Amino acid sequence: MKSSTAILKALKKTPNFRSFPDDGLLKLIEVGRVLEFSKKDYIYQETSENGVEAADCESFFIIVKGCIDLSINEDGREVYLCTLGEGEIIGETGIFPRMGRVDNAVSTEDSKILEIKKENFIKFMKENRSASNQILLIMISCLIKKLQRTNRDLAFERREDFSQSMIDELIQKTTE
Repeated sequence: MKSSTAILKALKKTPNFRSFPDDGLLKLIEVGRVLEFSKKDYIYQETSENGVEAADCESFFIIVKGCIDLSINEDGREVYLCTLGEGEIIGETGIFPRMGRVDNAVSTEDSKILEIKKENFIKFMKENRSASNQILLIMISCLIKKLQRTNRDLAFERREDFSQSMIDELIQKTTE
């Protein structure tokens, strides 16, 4: 799956890229490079915890094949956020100056990822206005999906905490 055409075909099967015009998608693919990862390989890590320089964070990624777990470091342990699959975009903060990485991305299986460097993406945006608007809309859509998942998880966690506190209170009252 090294050719642009093979990557195009793989991405066109995904909901995010199904309606993306072939010519614009081919141009986006051509400014990127395909990276291959094995199970448990890090695509990137949070910058706040591991000392990675911001210069190392100047790209974003499109999952061509495979699945990626996103997590954050909290109190010395990795906390799972979500799993993303083919056609999803990760590492969007890489296109913003000095933003750094806000999460960890780990391959859960053999994966192919299209890396797009910020400088190449900016050039692509200047030369391909229509396609760049479409990829930005896909990025926004991916971010909204991640936010919705996080909101659901937080709401569930709060419900769980509330229920647990009620149980703890009842146990305390019955053991007095």
